[in-house]
Amino acid sequence: MTISSLFTIKKIDLFTLQKKNIARMFFYLGILISYWGALMPWFIWKIENVFFVLSAMLIVMSMLISRNISEPLFTRKDFQAPILAYLALTVMMRLVNGNNINSYISLVFYSAIFLSLFTISVDELKRLMKFICVVMGSLLTVSIFYFVLYILGFPLPSTPIAHEVLMYSYTNFYFFLIDDRTFYVLIPRFQSVFMEPGHLGTASVFLLLTQLGKWKKWYNVVLLIATIMTFSLAAFVLLAMVLFINAWLKHQRILPKILLIISFLGITTVGAIFYNDGDNMLNSLIIERLVVDDGKLAGDNRVTDTFEAAFDDYMKSDDILFGRDFELAEFGWGNAGYRVYIYDYGLIVLLLTIIFYISAVYGSKDRRAIISMFFIGVASFWVRATPLSFYYFIPLYAFAYIGHQNKKLYDIKQENLK
Repeated sequence: MTISSLFTIKKIDLFTLQKKNIARMFFYLGILISYWGALMPWFIWKIENVFFVLSAMLIVMSMLISRNISEPLFTRKDFQAPILAYLALTVMMRLVNGNNINSYISLVFYSAIFLSLFTISVDELKRLMKFICVVMGSLLTVSIFYFVLYILGFPLPSTPIAHEVLMYSYTNFYFFLIDDRTFYVLIPRFQSVFMEPGHLGTASVFLLLTQLGKWKKWYNVVLLIATIMTFSLAAFVLLAMVLFINAWLKHQRILPKILLIISFLGITTVGAIFYNDGDNMLNSLIIERLVVDDGKLAGDNRVTDTFEAAFDDYMKSDDILFGRDFELAEFGWGNAGYRVYIYDYGLIVLLLTIIFYISAVYGSKDRRAIISMFFIGVASFWVRATPLSFYYFIPLYAFAYIGHQNKKLYDIKQENLK
């Protein structure tokens, strides 16, 4: 081999590496836009109706570039079943809701995004989740810093902002939002730049689920702090579930951890009830919502009385298979969760949703991760039924294939103990 040929090989390898990095950059950016488009931070509102177009274009460019390199990013071949299940589900959702032609056009772009997730390699999926966690951790670091300054009384520039369609109004401090309904609360719940504290809390827990074994990383510490600062009951419950899942995936004994967590929760509960006569955020936002009154959990307030009555009537009707039109004007604001999903789409769509999730994670060899994913997914669906939302689906799907990222280390330790 000549010296000139050696330089030629290095040049080709460098060029290939550059193309791979460009493909990776387009894919990561496209997925990040999809992720943020689903969470709807205030800076994405102006493109919230077209974000999926931009995302799909970047992802398609990534896939085209990847096809022409020796080590492509999109290598999985078991994408047929999940993409067909996705199309069956989303077409049925549009049919039962009587959507117009624009919704079917948008389906083309959404399908491209989901197809990329079904074909990306597992190693690249792991890197993608780290990328999203780092970006979110960086954003939340700045957001928490300025939020603390606000709590301490520092004057910060702000402007009023409103989402007219969803009827939200805020004071926008640029790095975080304060809901106008809680503007005069001494210490409001933290929601960063997102629509609700519950959205941020749930999203953060989902991301932490993909980082089991790596929670000491700075960006995951930030995600955990942000979750706690939201004071979201749903997020707290999901976080407790993730702790059990972490122990189960490591094949640790769960009972001691259950007793430890119960003891901690018991001490915290007693302290919150008596501290300041119960007038504190932990007691009012978490503990009081866990009280059962007349057989109903106080925190199970995801629907209005008007909608709950309509849902009970709906479950006895012939509409149960294909759903009824959910009208905001009829039922008012504040309805969410599995009942709204079933009412709006019916049992056929619910069944197709389950089939879609099963087909999406069927290729994973980590059965414990799959079971855990469904465990978390069902619990979250009960409260916030948005199974196709990118901030919801992407981390759950990734976790089914990633599992516990340090699992091999634990397996080696177990072998050494034998």
